[in-house]
Amino acid sequence: MKTFVVFFGISFAAFAVGLFNIVYFHSSQHSQDLLNQRHLLERHKSASMRPLVKKYVAPVDSDLGKTKLRKDTRKPKNSNTNTNNDTTERNTFSSSKTLKHRFDCPQNQPMPRPEHGCRSSSKSMTVYCQAKNLRVDVSLIQESSAVGGEELSTVMGRDEQSEYLVYSRGAFSTPTPLDVPADLNREKAFYLNEVLSATETATKTCAETRSNPTLFITRYEYVNLYHTMTDWFNAVVMHPRNLNGAKVDVIFLDAHAKGNLDSVWSRLFGGTVEYVKHLPKGGVCFENAIFVPPGYSSMIYVNNNFYDKSHACKGLVKDFVSFVLQSYNLQNVKMVPRRIVIIDRVPYVAHPRSQVGSKLVDRSISNLHKLEKRLNKMPGVDARLVQLEKLEFGDQVRLIREAELLIGNHGAGLSHLLFMHNNANVLEFESDSHFSEFAQWRGIAHHSIFYGYHTSLSNNFVRFVLIPEVESILKLDSSVSKKMTSLFGRIFGRLFV
Repeated sequence: MKTFVVFFGISFAAFAVGLFNIVYFHSSQHSQDLLNQRHLLERHKSASMRPLVKKYVAPVDSDLGKTKLRKDTRKPKNSNTNTNNDTTERNTFSSSKTLKHRFDCPQNQPMPRPEHGCRSSSKSMTVYCQAKNLRVDVSLIQESSAVGGEELSTVMGRDEQSEYLVYSRGAFSTPTPLDVPADLNREKAFYLNEVLSATETATKTCAETRSNPTLFITRYEYVNLYHTMTDWFNAVVMHPRNLNGAKVDVIFLDAHAKGNLDSVWSRLFGGTVEYVKHLPKGGVCFENAIFVPPGYSSMIYVNNNFYDKSHACKGLVKDFVSFVLQSYNLQNVKMVPRRIVIIDRVPYVAHPRSQVGSKLVDRSISNLHKLEKRLNKMPGVDARLVQLEKLEFGDQVRLIREAELLIGNHGAGLSHLLFMHNNANVLEFESDSHFSEFAQWRGIAHHSIFYGYHTSLSNNFVRFVLIPEVESILKLDSSVSKKMTSLFGRIFGRLFV
């Protein structure tokens, strides 16, 4: 009898294990999703040791990536209860104290601001360059099929390399030599290497002279919000102080077609925005030229391995946020309790290489409306599923700033969490260190769910994992049965993915 009981127990255990494997590996998802899931687990080797739903706070000594530095100066390959805290964010950019210390990062480590030359930050290794009386000669910029600012529909399929311009010696010149240290960090200079190589010391006549401070920049991933955010951050860091309302112009040193974020530059800095190839011939002189460090070297770029971002430049980030909010008159927008914004990541034509129709955009979930519908059944919840690219940038910021909870798959749209209130929350699918760091710098609670590369949400995943997690984040009243459902979902949620 004992032998029978032991045999039965072993058989039942084997059956249970086999049934678990069948349910898990032969779920309703397509077999390709299973392969992607295994690939995901390989990427996150410790994922099996983590809870399915977690709140992530980057450790102080976290390794933020080991992407090999590229010496190429062009675009690297393969590079996305309502307590109002306005008093801590409002008008900080315009305060004299902030202006005085705005370039200190970390504290007591002043960032360099060369008057006529270049310097590298000792902390971030970012290269900063300014020039007095800079002359730009467009006739010495090599001919290219791209001039910049074209209507997107007219240049579809254009090669990206043609949008990065090549300068001959003398394309840039100054009457006095630029002060460029021999130990300048050239690996983090990117496009600035080509500008410096094409700059000569010479006194030449100017067909036109511009007195406004002018920001020069080459944009790499110009329609990607995350990468453009790093450009804007660098531009605000380099923004001249004590202008007393003077406008700052912008010159794009690239030749990209029109993009959905172009208009934000003029709104932020108040002046004209122009492509360098559009400048008149005969030499245009700029009394105060400021070169914006490339976004890939920004302090808020996750793969900037030179910079220990664990302590972050919270003061700089705070000032950047205030600068953007004030530019759009959104600094007084309050958070709406239980307002949830869900980012719907869908493919759309953004640049000449967009291939809508040939494949879905990476990390897209097709049925988020199911989640929106379920959330709106919860008491007091106002959930909104939005496609951000259909809104003007200012409307995007307002919408996100009003949210108590932002939900989205890992992607550039989550960069908007910078503009949320300090007591807001973010729930991200497929988290990595990009946006958990953003949240840490802003004091926002970041929650993540490792969902895999699935293209749709199962009913059980929504019911047993997402809904209980949202209830927990928003501190909604939950019955004992709901709490048990949440516990059940956390334990068995992977079975329903």
